[in-house]
Amino acid sequence: MSFQWSEDISVNVRRFDYQHQKLLELFDQIGEQISHCSEFSDFDYLFEELREYANYHFQSEEKVLKDANYPHIGKQIIHHNNFLKKIDEFRGKFACDKDFIGDDVKIFLRNWFYHHVKTVDKQYGDFLNALDIF
Repeated sequence: MSFQWSEDISVNVRRFDYQHQKLLELFDQIGEQISHCSEFSDFDYLFEELREYANYHFQSEEKVLKDANYPHIGKQIIHHNNFLKKIDEFRGKFACDKDFIGDDVKIFLRNWFYHHVKTVDKQYGDFLNALDIF
């Protein structure tokens, strides 16, 4: 299961498209580690890296949306917080049960990302573009 960038998931704001691509790369790395049954330390490091980068991305997005008075910022924040909680949950489960990691992590990452970008993030693209934010 590979995580691929495509133009149909572009939000038409360069910095966020770049950050989304970086998230997909991290998802891919986690997927590769799962496929190769890697050690706990590999997963722990990747989950920490994912959490840190996702948090950075979410804060960047939320700041721009707040500064632009985006009317649906609350929905963004809820989605972002839920993602971070789920990542922490996966990390905690894996720390207790080394056999836990599997396809459910990859499925969650894929479903969450594509649903979030296509249904939540896409909404802010036109809004920001109208303010000359590309």
